[in-house]
Amino acid sequence: MSVLEARGVTVDYRDAPGVLHEVDLRVGAGTRLALMGANGAGKSTLLRCLSGALRPTSGEVLAGGTPLGRGRRALTAHRQHVQLVLQDPDDQLFSADVFQDVSFGPVNLGLGEAEVAERVAGVLAALRITDLVDRPVHHLSFGQRKRVALAGALAMRPAVLLLDEPTAGLDPSGAAALLRTLEELRAAGTTVVMSTHDVDLAWRWADEVALLADHRLRQGDPADLLGDAPLLAAAGLEPPWQVRLLREAGAPVGGPERPREPGEVLARLRG
Repeated sequence: MSVLEARGVTVDYRDAPGVLHEVDLRVGAGTRLALMGANGAGKSTLLRCLSGALRPTSGEVLAGGTPLGRGRRALTAHRQHVQLVLQDPDDQLFSADVFQDVSFGPVNLGLGEAEVAERVAGVLAALRITDLVDRPVHHLSFGQRKRVALAGALAMRPAVLLLDEPTAGLDPSGAAALLRTLEELRAAGTTVVMSTHDVDLAWRWADEVALLADHRLRQGDPADLLGDAPLLAAAGLEPPWQVRLLREAGAPVGGPERPREPGEVLARLRG
């Protein structure tokens, strides 16, 4: 059973009808799912629907096979298990300092001071930003603010983490640190859905890819979707470098162990 699912989801805005049209998406437990598409394709809109922040025009979102209720109690319970981290951290951060911001969710769960402090310390350590705990949020760099926004979501200990362009605006070392943290979360059982334009990142990282094009979604194996040049072109994307290099050399692209890293691509070329 999927831990999270969109079934026939359609979203119309007054000035942009048909942002999503009868979209189906299944998120399996422990999956690393890359959500891809051009700007305006509806990636952020779909993530907001999955998080409960946006009600679809039609269709439904299911969590653990149960349709998501729209009452306050149902949405509060949903957000304890499914957390959305927005692309722009300034849309999410609002407290005076890092501790207050990261502790906001646990405090509103009614947890005691000791448990709140433990959760904040744990997520700051996991993201390697313990030194920022007392810093004013407005004194942080963009990359630091992105990690603090992620820390606030992780402090809720969600089963599913929805990330909207999490590596956008990060330098290479910051992006690498984020990916290491996501791998640690996956190893601990957290399901991660990441929207991204970075086809190379999706090829390396994802277990599954969901591709939005022409307001509809296709979901499947990364080798199948990221190797489909016409489909990618319709989504405003190009195949990852691994696919281009392997095809130019006449080597197979997919398989049960697709080559993700440079050394693996080189080994396949030699083989």
